[in-house]
Amino acid sequence: MDIENAVIKNKIDHGLTKDEEVKWNTKYSKIGLSLNEFLSYRIKIYEIINNLSETVIATIMIKKAAYKKPYINDHFDIYKNSLFYIMERVHYFLTQDLDKPEPTVFVLDNRKNDKEKNLDKMLASAYRRALGLGTYYTNFSHFSRTAFFSDSEDCIGIQLADHCAGPIYRMITDGKNDWYDLLLPKIRKIQW
Repeated sequence: MDIENAVIKNKIDHGLTKDEEVKWNTKYSKIGLSLNEFLSYRIKIYEIINNLSETVIATIMIKKAAYKKPYINDHFDIYKNSLFYIMERVHYFLTQDLDKPEPTVFVLDNRKNDKEKNLDKMLASAYRRALGLGTYYTNFSHFSRTAFFSDSEDCIGIQLADHCAGPIYRMITDGKNDWYDLLLPKIRKIQW
């Protein structure tokens, strides 16, 4: 399945332009849809995700207690450690489940509210460090040498990732699992 074309078709089928940014928290009235049209759009997004053959959703939800760990000094450490754990999960999927490491490119959503790009710079540095040193459990020899940062407006993959993160966050924080249940077959859980 060509995921980008499937998402573009879904946008057009719902009266949106192919370049319209639609994320989990997009207000349906802001993009000119009724609530029912927006729900129909979202259901189709989850059908697209669930029809992908080699897709695993790996996410990390950080409990506030993590901030009290001795190796956590600030929010940058939280992001850095989360990146390492996600890289390990992707590596594990590629090497264990697929039996062969595929070339892997990491694309990260840039932080629009980080005017100095400090978080993006720190994540890029942490990514390069992980490539060079690996982690206690693995190395990342098949990962691209650079993590790419993209604005979600320009990247359908980041918009899809946002549609995955939203229901997971909602289920963890509010206990609402209506949208989460649609993603459950593709979710891998890890906790720290």
